[in-house]
Amino acid sequence: GSTEWGNGYQGPMFEGSLGDAVSHADGICLNSTVWVDNELLLKEGKVVHPELSELAQAMGK
Repeated sequence: GSTEWGNGYQGPMFEGSLGDAVSHADGICLNSTVWVDNELLLKEGKVVHPELSELAQAMGK
């Protein structure tokens, strides 16, 4: 149940269109709570979305 965030420069393989930046930084957040389109996917690091929780259990998570 973690998320990884990156800010700054992206190489050309990402085909981004935001322009160049002088640097890039990444950060990892543990025990994340994540909502996408008003649907709860992760709550405090646990997969809670019904469809995704089945996949997580099958993977032993």
